Amino acid sequence: MTDDYEKISIDAPLKVVEVDLDFLDEESLGMKTLSLDYLSTVRAVPLDLYLPRFRRQDNSVSLVKILDRGQKPSRKVLDYLQRSGLGQVYFSREDQDDLVDYLAELAQELLEQEGVAVELKAELIHDTANHLIEQAMTDPRLGRNVARGKKYVEQVAVFVAGNQAAVQCLTEILATDYSLYSHSVNVCLLTIAFADYLGLSNKEITAMGVGGLFHDIGKRTIPSAVLNKPSKLNEEEWRIMREHPLRGFLTLRDLPSFSAPALKMVRSHHENLDGSGYPDGLGNGALDLSLRIIRIVDAYDAITSERKHRGALKPLEGVQIIAREMAKQVDQDVLRSFIRFLGYVGQQSGRRPRPAPSVTALLSGT
Repeated sequence: MTDDYEKISIDAPLKVVEVDLDFLDEESLGMKTLSLDYLSTVRAVPLDLYLPRFRRQDNSVSLVKILDRGQKPSRKVLDYLQRSGLGQVYFSREDQDDLVDYLAELAQELLEQEGVAVELKAELIHDTANHLIEQAMTDPRLGRNVARGKKYVEQVAVFVAGNQAAVQCLTEILATDYSLYSHSVNVCLLTIAFADYLGLSNKEITAMGVGGLFHDIGKRTIPSAVLNKPSKLNEEEWRIMREHPLRGFLTLRDLPSFSAPALKMVRSHHENLDGSGYPDGLGNGALDLSLRIIRIVDAYDAITSERKHRGALKPLEGVQIIAREMAKQVDQDVLRSFIRFLGYVGQQSGRRPRPAPSVTALLSGT
């Protein structure tokens, strides 16, 4: 990321326009977004932050720097950002590792404050997990990210402990658009919330949350042509895809910070009660409660998320499919408890989808 960006003048007249997002491709720009909710005058930001600006004369979008790395946003800058109505700022994808630490520290602070809205806490938890798991999937320093993942899960477990409102907020904002990252986050948060609902111990909940967050880590070594294939996998591609639990186990087994119970969930989250699962073909007697839970949560999230060939299904439709098509594969008692859990968190009608980003507000430049 170069430093030759024009610095924005917050004293200049503020003009905002709505532009089709085709003008702004985060992937090609190598950028990510950060909510304005996570900026304050009391905390320095370890990132260079940018705003997109639309140039009318050539219908192009450029990025202008609003804040230098290591600075605390001034009240004047925050007021300017709020007036713009953009809702977010941009930072380099290369800085995502620093962002994970920033969000983790912010979460530690805000989750302990009673005056902070539970909705904001839930959003922060969700966004932190997304950045953390993406970093874990792409960063070779896996041990570092596993340690951060464990600390994150401990924070979430404290947040949801016996708190129905917190669990409701978290389950409402789970992503409905399926991706490797969003699925890992959803499985993690649903597993933590469901385990808390069942009254499991904090130690058990933490291990299960870590297992849920990293359950698909083996997919980071699956060839992208297989992992992202839009059409049905052929027999050989499916064989490769089915290797991901074992690949994940082999990747994590030598990390001292990754507990044995969590490691078991990574290896065995596709095992079935009737022995038809993989990679080991384990049956009823070999599957403890954590494996029975993640088998259902993993399938439920995949079924109720939007996929390339269909839209997101409602929770009731999802559990009906599991009950009908996986009757011999899953624990029916755990499934009934999971259905009651969905009622407890008010998920009969489905997750609250985030607005589709068809247009975005951009600063208007000359």
